[in-house]
Amino acid sequence: MKKLYFVFLGLLLISVCDAGMSNTKKKSKKENKIFFRKPLVTQSSKASYDAVKAMNLFSLKILKLCTDNEPDKYAENLIISPQLTFMNLSKFYIGSAGKTRYELGKVMGFDSDNEQLLKGINYAQYLLYKSAQKSNVYLKFADSLWVDKNVKIAKDFQNIIKNYLCTEYYKEDFSDKNKLCKKINKWTSLRTYKMIKNIISPESLLDDLRLVSINTAFFKGLWTNKFNHAMTVKRNFYVNKDTTIKVPMMRQKEEFFYRENESYQFVSLPFRGEEFAMNLILPKENCSMKEIIKSLTIKDLNEPLSYKDLCNVSLSLPRFEISHFVDNKPMLEKLGVSDAFNVNKADFSQMSPNRGLCIAKIYQKAFIRVNEYGAKATAADLIGADDFGGAEKKVTFNANRPFLFFIVHKDTNLILFTGYVLQP
Repeated sequence: MKKLYFVFLGLLLISVCDAGMSNTKKKSKKENKIFFRKPLVTQSSKASYDAVKAMNLFSLKILKLCTDNEPDKYAENLIISPQLTFMNLSKFYIGSAGKTRYELGKVMGFDSDNEQLLKGINYAQYLLYKSAQKSNVYLKFADSLWVDKNVKIAKDFQNIIKNYLCTEYYKEDFSDKNKLCKKINKWTSLRTYKMIKNIISPESLLDDLRLVSINTAFFKGLWTNKFNHAMTVKRNFYVNKDTTIKVPMMRQKEEFFYRENESYQFVSLPFRGEEFAMNLILPKENCSMKEIIKSLTIKDLNEPLSYKDLCNVSLSLPRFEISHFVDNKPMLEKLGVSDAFNVNKADFSQMSPNRGLCIAKIYQKAFIRVNEYGAKATAADLIGADDFGGAEKKVTFNANRPFLFFIVHKDTNLILFTGYVLQP
């Protein structure tokens, strides 16, 4: 049987509090019409809840597997969007059958019928879209499927991924690798605002490659309470018990949602508009981050925050920038996906009548930058103050050692991006 491979390529770009935020906003109206489609509204809050729950469980599984890698790989900073991988896998879950579908559904934690999965994902996308529209967060997703001209794709499948997943569909001549790469790289460059220009090269393409699936996420956010640049100073960051480095440490004193237990401290930093937040988890000095990650549950991450959790926090957070590449195939194999990668067993008959289609590669490139810049704080005179005035509950959150971060949609608790900082 002739092997016909397809490849997933996930891209992720995050800029938190970037000074160029306003310029991007001015260009967004025209770009929205060209590159980003408003999701089809399928009112189904129950399906949306189930989809978000499945995506968050999947994100936690991937995060835990990232820490199970070899020690040298764990020593790297991490930024990933398992949610983006989940969205990409959804296309192939819908297009699969038999044991291939069973394995994908089990790993995704969503083995219901296509309609419920599609309604859930689509409505979750719509809620993200609405939140981004009414806040100062700039959040854009794009999805595409590139197919060789000799491969037939079922019309029903094309319509489903177009209407529910906002997938752009392209039919190309895969024998001309140079031309194909130019088109894919141009598409990627436009949808990442030229931050990633060469995601694929002719040399990286297998001769039997017949499909390429690419989805992208682009995020920019402004802090609700910005960090005063003048308060940033060089401070010690304790990488481990043997290594200490000097890093630019951003500082402020402000009211945040905060809680802690015997293992870690938690603080939620909202983005302007209060629709999205970056949640930080800082292991206590007697606990390792690996232990924290292994013990984390969805309940821990989704526990509702209330006014009782509001504290005046003396916050210290290093500037950081992470660029990361992750190969998802070994992790999916550990989670139980096997047939989808086997040319003799993969069943994607709901997508195409062509036999021999299987997944060859599935990887993600990601980037995040976090710094002081953001909207003017409504209480700027409090930044860097010596005390909190009359506030009763005061705590210190000093991220001077490795910590975890999650960028979340507050309304649904959907984890958009996650990672950890081991060395800023």
